[in-house]
Amino acid sequence: MDDTAPEIVDRLQALESEVRQLRRVQECTATLISSLDLSETLDTILRTALDVAGARQGSVLLYEPDRTRLRIVNAVGLREETIRATRIPDGEGISGRVAKTGQALLVEDIDADPRFPERRARANRSRSFASLPLAYRGRVLGVMNLSHPPEHAPFRAAFLPLLGSLVHQAAVAIAHAEMHRSLVEKERYEQQLDLARAIHESFIPPVLHVTGGGFEFAGRSESARSVGGDFYDVTELHSGGTAFFLGDVSGKGVPAALYMARLLSDLQHAIGVDPSPAAVLASLNESLFKRGRRGMFVTMIYGVTGAGQDGRVRLASAGHPPPLVRRADGTASPLLDLPPASPLGILTPVSIEAAEVELLPGEVLLLYSDGATEAANPAGREFTAERLAEALEQAGRSADAAVGFLFRRLGEFRDGGEAKDDITFLALRAH
Repeated sequence: MDDTAPEIVDRLQALESEVRQLRRVQECTATLISSLDLSETLDTILRTALDVAGARQGSVLLYEPDRTRLRIVNAVGLREETIRATRIPDGEGISGRVAKTGQALLVEDIDADPRFPERRARANRSRSFASLPLAYRGRVLGVMNLSHPPEHAPFRAAFLPLLGSLVHQAAVAIAHAEMHRSLVEKERYEQQLDLARAIHESFIPPVLHVTGGGFEFAGRSESARSVGGDFYDVTELHSGGTAFFLGDVSGKGVPAALYMARLLSDLQHAIGVDPSPAAVLASLNESLFKRGRRGMFVTMIYGVTGAGQDGRVRLASAGHPPPLVRRADGTASPLLDLPPASPLGILTPVSIEAAEVELLPGEVLLLYSDGATEAANPAGREFTAERLAEALEQAGRSADAAVGFLFRRLGEFRDGGEAKDDITFLALRAH
């Protein structure tokens, strides 16, 4: 009886230790389920695992967005420079191998393990360590590493079920935190889209149909879901003529909408000073260049009609697709003799020249954004300027009918596909 007493005491102490470890895992699990803070979650996971295993050093590594490398996102017992510098390619090293295979790896004694002849323990390296995958629904999210257990109690296979339970719950919590973050980001993105759409719609007429100075003007703009930077309008001049324009700001969302709003203010000022096409675009370029938002620029066509009703139109372009002209015989083709110039806001000074086109009664000039010609069907083929010219030839006689027909034809071509960019048309027809 005396011989078994120490064994009974040892066994009771071991059971007490197991109960304590299980209680810590349960407490951690309850905390993780209620937490949506990923950093807090990972810290709780790691410290609980270290406590349960009696280890002094550990780390959690998660995949980077492209899933080609793992990086340390939480650590205990590692130097800050090590945390910042560590990047482990998928499948390489112990952590990379565990992430790649999804299989846990436990080493009781590195010096006695034939699997790692090149990794003999050094003075500062742990002889025993464990590396466990953080997996959720078959998808590995990362790896948890534990090392430096007590010298008398290296990691053993008996640890794996307990740590495996903890790691599984941790992976669930990580996945939930990531899903929550994704939902928050999606909601924020939707709010930004709503703001961009509100800004865009407050400055741009969704539909336009006016007559004056011997011309009928018709326009329409449909924003893509991501809201681009298309803009257009028609404005009467003090001289009696009419100014019209169509352009496209680079970028999408709120930045493009705000840039467009400021641009339109500058444009109205330039028209008031000198409404001639070359002068307006040159002035607008100077304003945009001085404000200089990196990566932002504008392509645009601006034109004016005279006070008389002679069908003459003066135009200038800055990096925009050439307009189409439908002549009296019904044929449509690009206006290729319009002098090209670079987009606005990139360089200064910029050389801009205007050209004159004469429209006979019934002839139509069509300005459009590249969202029209780049619209794609389910097979990935774009509508192209050639198809647009063919559609214009088949469109109704009036400017308004032509614009409506072009949108219907584009819708048929896309066959239910979502527009990737804004689509805008502005047509003018000589009386």
